[in-house]
Amino acid sequence: MSFFDSPLRFKIDEVLNALFNIKNETVNAKDDSCYMIVDSSYALPADGKTDPTHGLELTNEKRLEKYFEQRYEFHKTKAQSVTNGIYADKTLEKFFARFAAKVAEKTIGFLVWSGSGWSHLRGHAPKLNWIRYAQSKCNGYRLERGSI
Repeated sequence: MSFFDSPLRFKIDEVLNALFNIKNETVNAKDDSCYMIVDSSYALPADGKTDPTHGLELTNEKRLEKYFEQRYEFHKTKAQSVTNGIYADKTLEKFFARFAAKVAEKTIGFLVWSGSGWSHLRGHAPKLNWIRYAQSKCNGYRLERGSI
């Protein structure tokens, strides 16, 4: 049985990568399973017009896996050739900006596992009671306000 509040292991930078790519993606207007990531595996004609073979053909699962890896550059939109992806309509802009700002805040850095450990905990350990799942495999935590 699974619970939605179960701790999950993730790297916050990968989540930012995926959000960035989702909000900026463009797709081939003639085949929406071809994502228009700037890539050396294909070249667009000088006039920018596409045919169904242009772009990277990815399943939804492969697309998301790729989007977590790094931030990609996408080809610009062009009428009847390259269109915006589902969320590339600027609806995620404000959310992404706020999320990125929160991740960049030094004051909350201790809440996120960086891969090298809870590096921001030095000097704060007595004030925090950490709930761990599978020894450092999650970002689960509990703050005890009484000792802060």
